[in-house]
Amino acid sequence: MESTSKHTLSDEQQAIVAHNGSGCVDAVAGSGKTTTLVEYAKARPDERKLCVVYNRSARLLNQERFREAGCNNVRVETAHSLAYKGVDVGRRYTLLKNGLSVQDIVSLCGLKPKPSEPAHHFSLASHIHKALTLFCNSPLRSFSELDYAKSVNGEEAHVFAKGNSSEIIGSARDILGQMYQGRLGLIHDAYLKFFHLSQPSMSMYDVVMVDEAQDISGSMLDIYMNQPTRCLLVGDAHQGIYGFRHAVNAMAQAPYPRLALSRSFRFGPKIANKSYSILRGKKRLDDNCRLPVIKGCGPGEGTDGSSAILARGNLELVKQAMAQMKSPDPSLLHFEGGLHLFTCLGEGSSLYDLLFLRLGKTDKVRSSFIKSFPDYSSIKEYIENTSDAELRLACEIVEEYGMLLFSLMKRLKEKSVEEKQKADIILSTVHKAKGSEYDTVYLAGDFMYGETLSTALNRHDIDQDPSLTRWFEEEINIAYVAATRAKRKLHLNAPSA
Repeated sequence: MESTSKHTLSDEQQAIVAHNGSGCVDAVAGSGKTTTLVEYAKARPDERKLCVVYNRSARLLNQERFREAGCNNVRVETAHSLAYKGVDVGRRYTLLKNGLSVQDIVSLCGLKPKPSEPAHHFSLASHIHKALTLFCNSPLRSFSELDYAKSVNGEEAHVFAKGNSSEIIGSARDILGQMYQGRLGLIHDAYLKFFHLSQPSMSMYDVVMVDEAQDISGSMLDIYMNQPTRCLLVGDAHQGIYGFRHAVNAMAQAPYPRLALSRSFRFGPKIANKSYSILRGKKRLDDNCRLPVIKGCGPGEGTDGSSAILARGNLELVKQAMAQMKSPDPSLLHFEGGLHLFTCLGEGSSLYDLLFLRLGKTDKVRSSFIKSFPDYSSIKEYIENTSDAELRLACEIVEEYGMLLFSLMKRLKEKSVEEKQKADIILSTVHKAKGSEYDTVYLAGDFMYGETLSTALNRHDIDQDPSLTRWFEEEINIAYVAATRAKRKLHLNAPSA
């Protein structure tokens, strides 16, 4: 719940509205960011403004809020919509409707399996895809500057990437070149990169306002940092959860004066304290870590309203859903994003395809991608060579539940509802729940905080591997984002069946 009246703006909000230079606004969850930006715009009726938001739904919401406030001199875009128009994609290019798959890259690059490594060509194609995505989202201007292998986690995957580095980089460069020349349709990351490389000017605006600045790409940050106009970055460094998409924390990198929105209008003091306790785990990683002030100024506890179980990943949601199904009278469930997220994987495959491959029933495998593997062990080889987290997770589900998947899915379909309002419980991953809020939130058991964090840290020497520190930081952020979705009650353990 945001503060919506100018007369009730906090002293922190008033300070931001009065600030005339570039700046970084550290905003805790539910602190009235949109209200503050609207009032900032209203205070400058003669200035031209660009507001860049994270996704399409935020764009529509912000457009409406600025319009209602009479701020007709504010242009609201996402980074991708800005780049799409800047590159003139609609007139000059075509888009790859279904993106670029591993199978597409195998075909484009003419990759072949090795006799001793039947999944080699797929592993290579996966790394080519990741190198292409990394470059497109980076501030780099040439593939020659890209040290791809350094970005790869997992010992076997790192060894594979390093040993095949030249072919990976060369193929990624060739694919992007084909896209630029119009000989191959574009992926969204490609036109974002073309926009970056064009060194666009935003001098027509007096100020550029960037929301969710902790999750922007390095290429877009490079654009903002090289503009002659003022820049107002708004976000929360502790809510950065898109490192796997190569997002960078602009809040930490920009050399601007710091301002703060420390009062949350979403939740009260108890939830604020629990959320802060999760962030304190960062002190285990870096004693000099700067933690935010979180003041819970929202509603107190209540029992009515929406109830959600939030998990780190889909496997834990499967477990939570199974626990609910053990009850004689299971709750009605709503799955954020749809129940299909349990069975659908990338490359047009499903959990059922993996299950049939594991059982040796290849005639029942529908996915051409999964069917291309001679057996289940070659899928496992591919996972190790690529550190494919989604496919590893899918294999864990298949290995844990086996044939029970069929009866489980049948009952889940019977007890699932499409409308949130009709559900007893909403189930969601944190990434799907980002931007949402619920009256009561239960955290599932796969988050990294408290004793779980301590146990994990005891197994690793983070001083020897800086990438581990970044990974742990993001895992703590993910738990923090989950906790701050709560409005009235926060439980650090999911309900038992």
